Amino acid sequence: MIRLSHISKTYHRGKDVIKAVDDVSLEIKDGEIYGVIGFSGAGKSTLVRCINLLERPDKGGKVEIDGEDVTLWPDRKLRELRSGIGMIFQHFSLMPSRTALENVLYPLRWRGIPKPRQLERARELLKLVELSDRENNYPRELSGGQKQRVAIARALANEPKVLLCDEATSALDPTTTGEILQLLKKLNSDLGITIVVITHQLNVVKDICSRVAVMEHGKLVEEGDVFRVFSNPRNEVTRRFISAATPLSKAEQMASLPGVLHLQPGEKFVRLTYTGPGVSEPLISAASNRFMITMNILFADVDLVEGAPIGGTVGIISGESARIEEALDYMRQKNVKVEVLANG
Repeated sequence: MIRLSHISKTYHRGKDVIKAVDDVSLEIKDGEIYGVIGFSGAGKSTLVRCINLLERPDKGGKVEIDGEDVTLWPDRKLRELRSGIGMIFQHFSLMPSRTALENVLYPLRWRGIPKPRQLERARELLKLVELSDRENNYPRELSGGQKQRVAIARALANEPKVLLCDEATSALDPTTTGEILQLLKKLNSDLGITIVVITHQLNVVKDICSRVAVMEHGKLVEEGDVFRVFSNPRNEVTRRFISAATPLSKAEQMASLPGVLHLQPGEKFVRLTYTGPGVSEPLISAASNRFMITMNILFADVDLVEGAPIGGTVGIISGESARIEEALDYMRQKNVKVEVLANG
């Protein structure tokens, strides 16, 4: 559906040269939910605005949609392109002086559709996002989640093939974020629409995306299936991002404080990270019984990504040294990444 080839975007501010995006190439498949994640300033939003050419990439970059190089299109054709690409934003961008229904009607008024059909279509979309009872409310009378639902309905007005979501849940509370993500997932399933999600929230990508790209300082540093990237990150930036978002790192920091972690000779302070489907077995219990060891679990955090568990456990393993090593090897064979953080 979308192929970006050697996309760069440079800004000139006085004497300063800012490389917001630096030679990024990636492909987004038809009908998938694709995530682009990174810390603030990574270049995510600039990259997504290059897809519909709201930002034109530097010379040499190519944006292909449905096999056509749209960077060669004149402005008239680009307007047609943008009408087929919906976009939703962090702060909703609704017109405050218009009702929810009028906000959704707005893009329909320029398509030459008869007025009765415009009204019918707008109401269909509000029903799709479960806001039929709010059509006469103004944005100031709606919650954040309701505003974003209106924004999604408006973005779908022109029946786009692609929906770009630029930090669409960043201004929402966790419960509302979950509701919006489930709505996007339903729209993807029911309408077959390709969705590109730009976010700095790890849970957003874990909950709905099938593949993810990680950006840092304008560069694409890692890309792949969500489970592979998060369970076995290959780049330091990805590891840092995951560490910042998981409570396991806090547990490790807490345990490393003076007076908190008391390791006896032979004991090991370990982190066990689940990297495959085999972890549905009771591995810690099985290893304890089989190798005559004990594990004092200090903290555990496990989530599901694409139906498989991801996360891990931090704790202290005690027992005979040789038996501990056998137990750790056993866990490694069961798709568990073992890291010894400290030795007694």
